[in-house]
Amino acid sequence: MIRPGDIRYGPSARPGDPSPPSRRTSFLLEVLDWIKYILIAIVLGLAITTFVLQRNEVVGNSMYPTLYHGDQLWVEKITHHFGGVGRGDIITFSTANLPGGHREEDLVKRVIGLPGERVEIRDGAVYINGERLAEPYLAESVVTEPRLVGFADLTLAANEYYVLGDNRPDSSDSRVFGPIREDDVIGETLIRVFPLDRFGRP
Repeated sequence: MIRPGDIRYGPSARPGDPSPPSRRTSFLLEVLDWIKYILIAIVLGLAITTFVLQRNEVVGNSMYPTLYHGDQLWVEKITHHFGGVGRGDIITFSTANLPGGHREEDLVKRVIGLPGERVEIRDGAVYINGERLAEPYLAESVVTEPRLVGFADLTLAANEYYVLGDNRPDSSDSRVFGPIREDDVIGETLIRVFPLDRFGRP
């Protein structure tokens, strides 16, 4: 029974309750939520490609038969900042600071000489501190010939690396442009992702 002046509320309507949002408001809130998640994904993606991983494509045959023209690589960009570059590692580095360079592309080569070591190219091979370097990753018929005299026998500074391509007759490397600096190193090749029949660590 309702007396005059009484007000009755249903179970979902009480004094002071806000009115439910309209369909348009709900749609806008949902769109803003999606935009927020998309922006977060973009920022995370940029952070990863800037500081953690980078995808590179091999151009040319200077690292054959380890890497082929067109191979797709993931390059890991963290460990080299903590002394993680070792002999035999395959790295990507910037060419911007190379003598006579001003090239825009990055290069991929193998680390041969480490900071402070003496590197010699003679007798068809590489010598580190007077000892011939064993290089099982090279094809049997490959010999290492010097290119420029000034880069055939040198001692590396504390922040320098000597890099060579595995395809020695067809590689522009430290025999031509000299050592690279630690600051030029972008990262170490982590894995080959394409083509799929050669997927794995090179």
